[in-house]
Amino acid sequence: MGSNADPAVFGGNGGTVNLTAGDELDIQNSTIQVSSSDPAGAANRRSSATGGNINITNTATTTATAILIDSTSQLLSLLQGTTGKGGLIQIQATAATGNSHISITSGANGKIEADNGAIDIRHFSDQGVIDISNPAMIADIIKIAALGDNSTLNVGGGLISATTLLRLYAGNLNSNNSTINFTSSVQLNGNEIDIVAHTVNIAGGAVVTTNSIANVYTTVANYTGSGGTGGPGTGMFGGQMAITHPQVNAPPIGAPGGP
Repeated sequence: MGSNADPAVFGGNGGTVNLTAGDELDIQNSTIQVSSSDPAGAANRRSSATGGNINITNTATTTATAILIDSTSQLLSLLQGTTGKGGLIQIQATAATGNSHISITSGANGKIEADNGAIDIRHFSDQGVIDISNPAMIADIIKIAALGDNSTLNVGGGLISATTLLRLYAGNLNSNNSTINFTSSVQLNGNEIDIVAHTVNIAGGAVVTTNSIANVYTTVANYTGSGGTGGPGTGMFGGQMAITHPQVNAPPIGAPGGP
């Protein structure tokens, strides 16, 4: 990520940051930036030709909070142009057991961004929980998946914006106890939007706004409209709304950074 002498040239490859912990891993009031997109004319301008990678991993089975990223922190893999290869920001809790949480709060100052690249957040525990509050996530491909049989993904507020693919997952195609909870209104963007869980809840008064028709693969569709079976106290899809499908017809989560 060295300086660019010619303001029209994109130079250098992004770097890589690896963080691994066997106990709680907290990122607070911090910026991790692995590639740059400084504008032309900026002093000591840095403008990367390819995006960098960030890998954050927790291996613990007993920690209540596996990974915490607070509302004042930013994870950035940036590109100035639109043609460079993007990087991958990967956040994982890899233990197969335990009920630990991945907690990400963006708020007014936090952000996770991978220009032309991917954001991939996964919890592999059978009772794992992912909490996404007021997110500001931007990438070409975004996947957020709590993959255990009794797992939960909570999403509330903010913006999750993918150019190509946005996939929100809880459990697997045969899970009977996995849940996605939309706890408050949120904007979801993507050319393809897939939402997969045994139970999908939208809280009363909440609107999940989509910029394309979302595909919801679920057994219990606890929301109003869009094929949902929730009562008047449940929330709804807005914008381009959604179509509800049987859970067993869902696409696989796919590899990090891929379709």
